[in-house]
Amino acid sequence: YLHFTEFLDENGQTIDEGYAAWMPGPRSYTAEDSLELQGHGGATNLRRLLRAAIAAGARPAERGEFTLRAFLNGRIDLSQAEAVLDVVQAPTETALDIAHDQLQGGLSRQIRHILSTLIDIQALLEAQIDFVEEDLDETHSQRPTHAISSAIEAVERIIITFQRGRTLKNGIRVVLLGAPNAGKSSLFNVMV
Repeated sequence: YLHFTEFLDENGQTIDEGYAAWMPGPRSYTAEDSLELQGHGGATNLRRLLRAAIAAGARPAERGEFTLRAFLNGRIDLSQAEAVLDVVQAPTETALDIAHDQLQGGLSRQIRHILSTLIDIQALLEAQIDFVEEDLDETHSQRPTHAISSAIEAVERIIITFQRGRTLKNGIRVVLLGAPNAGKSSLFNVMV
């Protein structure tokens, strides 16, 4: 809910006007009730608004607090919480796209699929142990082996993706070495 309103200090004096955005939980970033005030810009005015909000009982959020609260309240998982910082610090468009995919649950979905596969494997193995006297066909006994191979391949794909993502995020150090006037500066200019 968005309301245009006056902002008052502790004495009831109008100090600014702007928008108050009320976001009731659980449909907010933190899954908690949240109020955001948007006043006019300018450092002096914003300091005045902040002083009035603190006098009314508010406090500045700690670094990462909103994401921590979203995680603790189950709105995002750990993979998504880590992706928030990656979005903020993305050095390239590609790194930003990867971070957004992770923030939207891309990695979480892959991990849930692997976990589901492992649970299925456990059930198959337990069935084979419990019904050892039963005459199970050969394909039934080979299913756990195929499922385990599939889970291992999925984990390996995640590891490779992580390594590529780390390279995109952190970059690669390159040294251009050569004799004077060999074209190092020209090559560097083409690279950037």
